[in-house]
Amino acid sequence: MNNAWPYLLAVLAVGGLPLLVALYWHGQWRRLQDSVNVERRQAQEVFDTLDIGLLVFDAEDRVVQWNADYLRLYPEVARDMRVGMRFEDILRSAVRQGAVPAAQGREDAWVAERLAQHRQPGEPLLCQMADGRWRRITERYLADGGMVSYSIDVTALVAQGQDLEQARAEADRSRARLLEAIEVLPAGIEWFDADDRLVLANGHSRDLFPLIRELFAQQPTFEQLVRANHAAGGLPNLPGDLDTWISRRLAQRRAGDNDNLIDVTGRWFRLYERHTADGGIINVRIDVTEEIRHRETTEAMRQQLQEAIEALPDGFALFDADDRLVLCNERYRTIYRESAPAIRPGVAFIDVLRYGLAHGQYPQAAGREDAWLAERVQAHREPGPPVLQELPGNRWLRIDERRTRSGGVAGVRADVTALVRREQTLAALNRQLDHANARLSELLGQDPDTGAASAAALEQALTREWARSRRHGTPLALLRVHIEAPPDAGDGNAPMQALARHLAGCARRPGDLLARTAPRGFALLLPHTGTAALAALVQRCSEGCRQVAAGWTVQVGAAASDELPAPESPDDLQARAEPGRTTSAARNRAAA
Repeated sequence: MNNAWPYLLAVLAVGGLPLLVALYWHGQWRRLQDSVNVERRQAQEVFDTLDIGLLVFDAEDRVVQWNADYLRLYPEVARDMRVGMRFEDILRSAVRQGAVPAAQGREDAWVAERLAQHRQPGEPLLCQMADGRWRRITERYLADGGMVSYSIDVTALVAQGQDLEQARAEADRSRARLLEAIEVLPAGIEWFDADDRLVLANGHSRDLFPLIRELFAQQPTFEQLVRANHAAGGLPNLPGDLDTWISRRLAQRRAGDNDNLIDVTGRWFRLYERHTADGGIINVRIDVTEEIRHRETTEAMRQQLQEAIEALPDGFALFDADDRLVLCNERYRTIYRESAPAIRPGVAFIDVLRYGLAHGQYPQAAGREDAWLAERVQAHREPGPPVLQELPGNRWLRIDERRTRSGGVAGVRADVTALVRREQTLAALNRQLDHANARLSELLGQDPDTGAASAAALEQALTREWARSRRHGTPLALLRVHIEAPPDAGDGNAPMQALARHLAGCARRPGDLLARTAPRGFALLLPHTGTAALAALVQRCSEGCRQVAAGWTVQVGAAASDELPAPESPDDLQARAEPGRTTSAARNRAAA
């Protein structure tokens, strides 16, 4: 048995070696197939990432590969799509599903045309999808007889092309309208190219040059037009030599845009020359004869108006709707001599005022320049009755301003210095008379025994101070004093006089007023005195009364306008200050 092992091993080696070799090559083949599948998947993934519809056909026109974008473009065909499907079957499936709008109503004919294009590919095809978008289809044969077909979205390009065609059509229509508009314009239009040759002229321009009208159709140069017109007698008033004039005009035309006023056989034309982007020149000739004649007439009338204004004895100024000076006479500048350097046509009224303020033109504005400026501008822009204005040296003007129909302001300045000075003198005399009358009234309003004011004077002062207190919100107090003589008292004037002197000493302010209201009564009117200060004042007066009127009975009553409840009238204040009353919250009394 031991001798049989070598034979057995030899048999196994001879029989198993082929099997081992077969297993080895089978593993190699599997690895190669896996590699090819990986490459196919990678290639398919690449195809699927492309934003193009891709199809690959073999030499028998059967589809072998497609990408995801193709299926997205033709979702109706995706259900039928399979490897080995003929291109014709794909077309018919798409037509049957309504994916090709161009094939509707002629399906078979369209399929035949598309197959012919597919079998002999040439320029890329444009195809509109069911959703209205456009695809450009390109087909190319491969080296093995197969074909690759791919399409990209060109909707934007198609739209741009359509827009371009529409733009071109609109441009043609616009050109036609422009030529029509140029032809009917009431102005001469001439268009010269970069070589200074006439390429277009409207009928109005040809009518302006009847002697050379036929020459316009021959595209002459500007110089040829001028020489022909001169030779035909169309330039009778040409200044100087023709060649010199032409050289000057040509240089002027080359230099840039020009505006010229020219005389053509007695009529005036405004000539505008404008350069185009391509080096040409467009001439526009507008008949301004009536405008020139109107301007001459207006200038003559303006001169007459200026002469009339200068002849006025008063100052005159006219401002336009923007409040800028249009014209004024010399008298106006003389009146406002401090502001004269700023008084120029075109200068705003407010700027003249500011200049005058800076140079002492307006004494009334001293210390309140901004407020005065605002008031003066307001009065100027909304004119009302005449106003007086003071100038340096006690000179006075009467300003009378009126709005014009065009929105401007016309104003007259009359010197009324003499009249104002007479009024000032009269006013001074009136003030002196008023002062004398006031002094007389003051003398007549005194009590002869004590020198205090009378009861009537107190009534007037109380009425006046009550109104002032209400107007300014300041307090007002009234103190009343009654005295009673003892049975054995003799002459009562001495105590009354002493008491009056004491009470007059309590009235320390300039506006305080002491009045004798009765044979045995006084009143003290105290402006700007309220309840807070009244108690101390009553105490001081009471103590003084005990000293100067020993043995006499003195009663003091007081009231103020700021006590609560507040008095409603001067009479109410007097009643509350009566010493015999006890209802006032501000009552203060003392007896001696």
